Amino acid sequence: MTKFKGYVLQRGTSPFNGDPFVVIMTMESSNSKTGNMCQVWILHEGLNPVDAVNLGVDDTVCGDCPHRGIWDEELQKIVDRSCYVNVGQAPAAVWKSYKRGIYGKLSDLDLRVIKNRKVRWGSYGDPALIDPTLVRTINKHAAGHTGYTHQWRQPWAQWCKNVFQASCDSF
Repeated sequence: MTKFKGYVLQRGTSPFNGDPFVVIMTMESSNSKTGNMCQVWILHEGLNPVDAVNLGVDDTVCGDCPHRGIWDEELQKIVDRSCYVNVGQAPAAVWKSYKRGIYGKLSDLDLRVIKNRKVRWGSYGDPALIDPTLVRTINKHAAGHTGYTHQWRQPWAQWCKNVFQASCDSF
């Protein structure tokens, strides 16, 4: 059995703009805030995350999150971005690794490798985009999980209740 550094869990089409996205779970993390959790990334499949943000098409994976920033027509760029994720770091590295083809497929994932691991859904991107059956299956085998969604008001994201926390910016 080959041990992969990550797995391509899903490919899909964004309900926000119709662009393709990919869901990747990486197995190791040096994130000092979360610890060594499995990290799940939702990325625009065709664009480096830096380019997706700069072109204003990060709504593919972030939806209507208020931290994305606003496209300024006059300046021809995103302004007022308050997202804490530096897309030029881990998200870009994961996307480049995906494009190099280093990750295994979902069928390569032996769920026993997450038995004593916790999973962080949405290290970048909104986990409401992920197939709920996939999320439930992985969560059932993991030691625990965390995740937040800004899409909790969307009718198609109601499955996220009792799975992820609602990401709210005010009372």
